[in-house]
Amino acid sequence: MEVWSTGKAENYVPHRLEAQAYTSVEEGELQWIDVRLFWSPDTAQNAFLVIKAHHRTPFVVIPELVKDYRIEAWLEGAWKTLYRETDNRKRTRRHTLDKSVTTDRLRLVVESTNGGAYAEVVEIRAYGELR
Repeated sequence: MEVWSTGKAENYVPHRLEAQAYTSVEEGELQWIDVRLFWSPDTAQNAFLVIKAHHRTPFVVIPELVKDYRIEAWLEGAWKTLYRETDNRKRTRRHTLDKSVTTDRLRLVVESTNGGAYAEVVEIRAYGELR
């Protein structure tokens, strides 16, 4: 497993290998492994996680996948829901808002998973219009 930095927040291509770890498991069913990759960037930037493995799981939907969630923005002194998703079964989601908002805070509120005790969110991107 490898973590690659992009060098700058505006970059979306791997730039430098920051951390890597190797592990192996014996053949069997329902095996989960814990791999620790330590990297703490000095500035905000995108990162790529590369998993070098091919496997099948017994799950129809990954248990840690976020099932129900909402995207909120801090508007006029309170959190307002911009978008709500229920019964999600996809790993990648893209949402376009009906109208633009101006805010200095966004948050993802995970309401439930597809059976896991915790949710795994790999990346969140927000884009706006240049003014």
